[in-house]
Amino acid sequence: ILGTYVPLGMPDWAVVVEMPVDEAYQPVILNVLLLVGGTLLIAVLAGTSGLYLSRRLAAPVHNLTETATRIAEGQLELDVPLEGTAEVTRLAMAFNSMTAQLRELIHSLEQRVTELNQAQEALGESEARYRTLFEDSPISLWEEDFSQIKRYLDDLRAKGVADLRTYFDNHPEAVAYCAELIRPRYVN
Repeated sequence: ILGTYVPLGMPDWAVVVEMPVDEAYQPVILNVLLLVGGTLLIAVLAGTSGLYLSRRLAAPVHNLTETATRIAEGQLELDVPLEGTAEVTRLAMAFNSMTAQLRELIHSLEQRVTELNQAQEALGESEARYRTLFEDSPISLWEEDFSQIKRYLDDLRAKGVADLRTYFDNHPEAVAYCAELIRPRYVN
């Protein structure tokens, strides 16, 4: 029981009021219960909304990560789905563009390798044909290196010799020197 009193002054009287505790605190208890219930309801709603939003926002990023991992493992034909927020969609578009460029680059490199292999095979065949002609020829063939003569002639021009014919007519020893500069590389 909850009670209170108020003195009345003259005569020495007072007013006393009594009330059961349950009845006195009923509005307070009801407010506390409503406050706790509302708080729990808001917490559950916030948690559920947060979980839903986080999964909704994380799913496109997770898909992007999964696709990127599979592409890194060599599955270059894959494209990232364009879904999610604007930023994730732009990132997916950029990633798809990069993957397309990578596919084109790999295709181009494969073509180059094929062309190089074909050229190398043709060169090998040509070399084998040349070598057969050279080695099996019934007449003597010489492969000679004239690079030293070229350097000698370039040096003469650098020293101011403009007319090589006249120079060699006037200097027959230079002709003999040029003959000495010839180096045989291969003779059949």
